[in-house]
Amino acid sequence: MLNTLLPSLTNLTTRTIPLALVAALAVKATAQNLVPNGGFEDTVHCTGWDPPFTSALHWTSANTATPDMYDADLVRGCGVDLVPGSDIYTEPYEGERFAGCWQWYGAGSSDVHEYLMARLLAPMEAGDSYRVSMHYALAPPAHMAIDRIGVYFAQDSLFQDDLYTIEVIPQVQLFSPDSGYLVSTDWVELADTFMAIGNERWMIFGTFTHVDDVNGIVIPGFPLGAAYYYFDDIRVEPVDAGSGIAEGPVKPSLELRGDAFYWYGSSPLTDAMLFDATGRVIRQWKPIHGSAELPYMLPTNLATGVYVLSVFSDTERRSVSFVKGGGIERKA
Repeated sequence: MLNTLLPSLTNLTTRTIPLALVAALAVKATAQNLVPNGGFEDTVHCTGWDPPFTSALHWTSANTATPDMYDADLVRGCGVDLVPGSDIYTEPYEGERFAGCWQWYGAGSSDVHEYLMARLLAPMEAGDSYRVSMHYALAPPAHMAIDRIGVYFAQDSLFQDDLYTIEVIPQVQLFSPDSGYLVSTDWVELADTFMAIGNERWMIFGTFTHVDDVNGIVIPGFPLGAAYYYFDDIRVEPVDAGSGIAEGPVKPSLELRGDAFYWYGSSPLTDAMLFDATGRVIRQWKPIHGSAELPYMLPTNLATGVYVLSVFSDTERRSVSFVKGGGIERKA
């Protein structure tokens, strides 16, 4: 809870196959949001302060830290009351509720991170693209900010029995569309596209970087010594011709040619990672110079299968998937 938890933290069902198939096809055909209760509006347990995993349907935590629920319905009180004029007050992006999570306490401090996890309404399909989005707002008292929110997709759920960093590599990194850091106290949408390897059914979002490796800043003049964010309208939506969801303009900054990739972005690359179909990191390039004139060679001994290459600069994150089999073939 934003007002009270900081001191303590420093101390620290079976379905038939036909029904499942019908549900998956229906979800894709209507471009439905695959995230259940993405606005945290559906609640079942309201007794004052309750974290989302006890009060918001379908949501749970991926470690023992306790994200917060905020509620503008002051009568029902399903979470922290959003009293107009209070130092934590932010009007929900939509509806009456949203979630809040600690993301960073500054370099050299506690490695505590809060995560939220949900089971998608249908598994992702191999080779299909999905638009991943959420609205964020920096809590008004917070005087630290970070540069990204990670989103990790997995075939199975996970739970880490402590408060600290979950050591997985998120396939999606959501950056600010207009700033190097997530500093807005008004709601801003973060979005990117992701190509599925197949059968990803669980989504976890938060910060997957250890405290001293987080790219963060201090904002002078604010009282709360932490980067604490509000989240609302979490979405994962299929991108296809009938979905009504635009992928946005073509992004030619990452190009895959033969056994190499090239970077043409506006700022140099900071790192790149190659994943296999299980999400295992096959190779990581870090640090790298980001020049477009020299190729970055991919491993020559890749087994036949699907691979995802993700690259990062200070302002961009791009991914490309390809199939290896008698030579590299670009997939998307």
